[in-house]
Amino acid sequence: MATEGKPYRVYKGGRATGRVPLQRKAPPGGQGDVPEAKPTPGPRRPRRIKRWVLLAVAVLFVLALLWGVFSYRSVAAGVKTANARVPTGVRRQLTAQDGLLNSTPTTILVLGTDGGVKGRESANRSDSIMLLHTDPSRGRLAYLSIPRDLQVDIPDYGVA
Repeated sequence: MATEGKPYRVYKGGRATGRVPLQRKAPPGGQGDVPEAKPTPGPRRPRRIKRWVLLAVAVLFVLALLWGVFSYRSVAAGVKTANARVPTGVRRQLTAQDGLLNSTPTTILVLGTDGGVKGRESANRSDSIMLLHTDPSRGRLAYLSIPRDLQVDIPDYGVA
């Protein structure tokens, strides 16, 4: 019988897992096939989930900050444009408010116009009139809606 390894493998039953072993040359003075040595795994890299979560939170914070800044600038530009439309005579009649809306009682006049209705663009009549009073000390809002076609008897003036 030959001392060299057999050129075939003996079936031992079952399925083999992993890679198919390669045939190697016999070591000097040894016999036939030498099974391939399994590689030793190196140190595992730690998962970087915490890093990704922190990065996502930081990105969301920056986006929220940018959204807040741009929203504020948009509202401020709208207020500036609206204030520019107020005539000078009306501006003299307005009273400056010393505090914020959520800390000082305030009465606001809200007017709705029918200027957007097709065919009546130049009419600009008020079709809804409402007074809104804020009372922060009591935590209340009071609304007074005044009908457009209301007739009132004003003393020393007549019916208006």
